[in-house]
Amino acid sequence: MLFSTIWATSSSNTVFESVTLVLTGSVGLYVARSFRLIEQLTLFFIAMQPGLVFSWFAVQQNWAGSVQPEDGSWVGIYFNRNSLAPPAALGLLAASALLWVVLVRRPKWWIAFSLTLIAATSLDSYLLLRSGSSTSLGAIGVFGLVWLFWTVIRWWQRRKNISPKQMLRVVYTSFLFGTVILTWVGFRFQGALLDRLGRKIDFNGREVLWRFSWSGFKNRPIIGWGWMSAWRTQEFFKERDFWWALTNNYWSHSAIMDVLLGGGIIGATLLLVAIVWSGARQLGSVGSEISGQWAFAATWFVIAASTQESFIIGNHFMWVLLISSMIGYQPDQKDDSLNKTNSTAQV
Repeated sequence: MLFSTIWATSSSNTVFESVTLVLTGSVGLYVARSFRLIEQLTLFFIAMQPGLVFSWFAVQQNWAGSVQPEDGSWVGIYFNRNSLAPPAALGLLAASALLWVVLVRRPKWWIAFSLTLIAATSLDSYLLLRSGSSTSLGAIGVFGLVWLFWTVIRWWQRRKNISPKQMLRVVYTSFLFGTVILTWVGFRFQGALLDRLGRKIDFNGREVLWRFSWSGFKNRPIIGWGWMSAWRTQEFFKERDFWWALTNNYWSHSAIMDVLLGGGIIGATLLLVAIVWSGARQLGSVGSEISGQWAFAATWFVIAASTQESFIIGNHFMWVLLISSMIGYQPDQKDDSLNKTNSTAQV
């Protein structure tokens, strides 16, 4: 995407957006290469809590703009319910994974740690539900299914002694196929699901934005318009609904569409290769560490959410989470010793 500055239709905007993308991605790389899994979980958990606590306080104190007047959805200090929900969701998931590690290891003061994490998950869950965001709830559903899949594989691997070749060729291939189908079905039939739940699928006009973005992608399908350039380019609006040019919208509200629009087929292929390769290199650790399912589950949590929001973007913690989850984490020596002495810790 940084290279796309060369052919971008709005190069000044592309160079700024792509540099922030690289810098934020570098933070994710630093986190992955510097910290063990439990340390990463702790970092993400702690990082989410201040904004969530202040959001709860803002609603309780009835601060202006903390609640959407049209439907009563909580937005806290984030100005938008779909901005409050992601940190609430990540806080909930990180706290839950940490709680499992604490219950398995039972370190000193483990009861106090457990009660603290339970309190945090309760607050984060409450804020998530009060935000009314369907995107984050759906992404959590994908996270849960991916976690369940690898939990079953961990159990099966201990009893059947699956070889590395079988893990790569059979298990991982089946996983990729299933997650792609699951994400597509959720994206395709979300309208029918939300209708059954009594909710509208207006997404503030996102379906129109997605059609608009797809139309622009077909104009430059190979290399794209340059990262985040299309929405700043007059030509992009030519022969389309020109009124979109008069809005303040500068992204597609779907990271998948952003990648296709900004980098074309080449950019999308590079992202796909990175996702597949990163998963393949973590097949060993997913079954050897407590909460080793996190890497896969968190990766697909972000991918699923990115079908609805522009989370592949600089200056956003979800991009940091995606990069760190794809790269993995430093091995935990404690987990290695537990694997040898206590098979119960593998659950």
